Amino acid sequence: MFKGNESVKVEEKEISPGVRIKMGKIKFKAGGSLNYNENGIAEANFPVKIIVPNKEPIVQTVKYSIIKPNVKFESAASSTLYKECGNIKNVTIPGLPDMSGIQLSCSADDGKIIPLGSGAYSLVPSRSEMKVRVSIDGVEIGVEKFTAIPVPEPQFSVKAGGQEVNFEKGVAPSARVSVDIRLPDSFVSSNKKDAKYRITKMRLSTRTGIKELTGSSINLADLQARSGDNLAILSITVVRETYDPNVSDDFPVNYKFTPIAIPVK
Repeated sequence: MFKGNESVKVEEKEISPGVRIKMGKIKFKAGGSLNYNENGIAEANFPVKIIVPNKEPIVQTVKYSIIKPNVKFESAASSTLYKECGNIKNVTIPGLPDMSGIQLSCSADDGKIIPLGSGAYSLVPSRSEMKVRVSIDGVEIGVEKFTAIPVPEPQFSVKAGGQEVNFEKGVAPSARVSVDIRLPDSFVSSNKKDAKYRITKMRLSTRTGIKELTGSSINLADLQARSGDNLAILSITVVRETYDPNVSDDFPVNYKFTPIAIPVK
């Protein structure tokens, strides 16, 4: 027995008491260029030749149908993709227990995909739309489109002595002021590695002129602050860590900043 030019092992089987026949079992991966119809079904076939002693070979074409695999992208944390972040997705195909032949790919302009093992992938989009191509053993079975949004803009909390600053009462000339970053809980829980924002630089307007400080702390005594001064934070430079180990952990966070006025009383 042959499938095409490939020999098939034939075994004798008893189908009922005293009745035995010879059977060949054929197992193969359905692949190649498939044309699925509107119902997601492709028709294919393979030739079979059965050699019978002292008779002409029996040649038949066996037809079969292939159902297009239904690829599912799932996330335990969030369905949102953030640009330039590692968005973890679990890929499954119902009815396909062996996922070893699955490959995901995208164009370099769309971003990158990092395999994590066990059907998990990190999608790192570099623009607002990411097209992910899904293949099985090199045969493309579909394209999934994802929309990506920018990372959340940082919100700032200004504190003095560990307490939120009351901007009506102001702060003392000797106060030490710190600026903390607040982010949405949903982003922090779904993108832990990308949610590590930090302040690297602040630009201030003081009584003695424009000052530039490193970090997120302001010692008013160092600025020679006096009662009645109007201290203002003019800009804050924020960077963050990234999921991608090949990208610097000083990745700039772009956002619109509104100056913060801190009265000194």
